[in-house]
Amino acid sequence: MRLRAETVFSGTRHTQYPWQCMEPPMHTTGDFPEDGRGGDGGGLARRSILQGLAGAALLGASCSRVMAAPPGINTDSDPLAGWQGLPNAAHYSDPRVRALAYAILAPNVQNLQPWMVRLVGDDSLLVFADLSRRLPVSDPPDRQLTVSFGTFTELMCVGASVDGYRLEIKPFPNGAGTAMLDTRPIVAIRFVRDATVQPDPLVEHVLTRSTNRLPFDPTVRVTAEQIDKLRAQAIRSGLLQGTADPAFAKRIRDIARKAFLLEMSTAGVRRELVNLTRIGKAELSSYRWGPALLGPAVEAAIADGSMTRASLDDVTSARYRAGVESYLGAVDTGQAYFWIATANNKRESMFEAGREWARLHLGVTSIGLKLQPHSQALHDYPEIAELKTQLHDLLGVSPPARIQMLGRVGAAAVAPHSPREAISWRLLA
Repeated sequence: MRLRAETVFSGTRHTQYPWQCMEPPMHTTGDFPEDGRGGDGGGLARRSILQGLAGAALLGASCSRVMAAPPGINTDSDPLAGWQGLPNAAHYSDPRVRALAYAILAPNVQNLQPWMVRLVGDDSLLVFADLSRRLPVSDPPDRQLTVSFGTFTELMCVGASVDGYRLEIKPFPNGAGTAMLDTRPIVAIRFVRDATVQPDPLVEHVLTRSTNRLPFDPTVRVTAEQIDKLRAQAIRSGLLQGTADPAFAKRIRDIARKAFLLEMSTAGVRRELVNLTRIGKAELSSYRWGPALLGPAVEAAIADGSMTRASLDDVTSARYRAGVESYLGAVDTGQAYFWIATANNKRESMFEAGREWARLHLGVTSIGLKLQPHSQALHDYPEIAELKTQLHDLLGVSPPARIQMLGRVGAAAVAPHSPREAISWRLLA
């Protein structure tokens, strides 16, 4: 198994990956790199605006049922291989690695895939944060990054159940930084063979789950009964809330709309996304994490020079305006919403919210619906504070409680999957 070189937790951070000599420099202000690779530094705006800007679909693959990936599948070369089938014992003999094949498919903020894993002994592992994949402008405290480790862990639980393992999970075994994440483990996990463990029913929906940013079908109404059914599947009672009430949904939708527009008008936040996005097949071949713009229209625009990072950030351009209109067109179709509110904003609460979100997303998929997070009004940059307060007030969440996740749910066409890095690239030596 090919391992990523571990220079991660040694003071000054310089990371080398098997497929490249070094990460590109981070650009959050000033000129954009025009070398066709983009920035490394992490940004959070909506990846969908760039989907609209491109006028082309992202690469996609879907599968109607869970299957075992054959031993010959090449997950190192194919950015969608992880979605095409889940590995069996012939592919990965270690049950921990088989469970990681599920975990890497977890929903995560801006497809940063910020996890690094060290196998410990014969039955345990530690998960660390790749601190080069932070979002310093829009998510300075790493709240959304922490939520992503919760989704990662819950998908690992689902995968481990297939082989008859339950997981003993200890978040932040050595404590956690309050201002931001650091080099300490995010979670310690022990695999315990248990004859009473049955495969989680949600495993059947791992390969068909995808974040859906398409317009929702207005003729298909989410019912209160569906909301209640999905809430009942939560790990902890009371964290997950939802509504299908049209009047209340409109009030949530109005805040989500305003938050998106504010995010797009805030240059630093917008630029983070532009630097992070992989534009075209050539970039994706080197960087299989982050949002991706792919398709014939994108390649044509790259070839004629009309699609550059500078042009994607130009708020006066027709391409930019079309992207905004496209995203708002999807936002405006939201008729039902879920949100996860925790009793406080501690690291452990962020982590648990991620576990709940992962199960919610699989549950939504299981009943034929789609889910898209609306994170704009939950960010932590100064300009968004007023809208964040409005959302908390509307949903009846008062400090120290915190809304960790918000998303619209409905019916829509199948959305493409995001690329994933190979498991071997995220294993520490």
